Amino acid sequence: MYSIFAFLFTAGEMGTVIAGFAMQNAVVFYNMLVYGSPFYLLQHAVGSGSIINEKNPLYVALLVFHIIKYFIIFQAQRVEEPNIMRRFAVLFEAIYIALSTYYLL
Repeated sequence: MYSIFAFLFTAGEMGTVIAGFAMQNAVVFYNMLVYGSPFYLLQHAVGSGSIINEKNPLYVALLVFHIIKYFIIFQAQRVEEPNIMRRFAVLFEAIYIALSTYYLL
């Protein structure tokens, strides 16, 4: 059950990134891949210019999305549901992390 939700979350995330790139919509692409990446959100979570103090609730929503997504992925790993959806969810998340790291550097 957890692997289905993990797959849906990561597939939706990758679908948004691919759609933003394919439509050449820089706002969607960079908000989802760069500014919405877990690394960027953790870097800017505290301090004077933190995402919590900012007026845009999109970054807080993305932070909550990542927390829920990682909880579901960890639960699917813990329960060890042996199916292909869990493997695809982990693969999609690894690709997303690699792409976000590439664009952040």
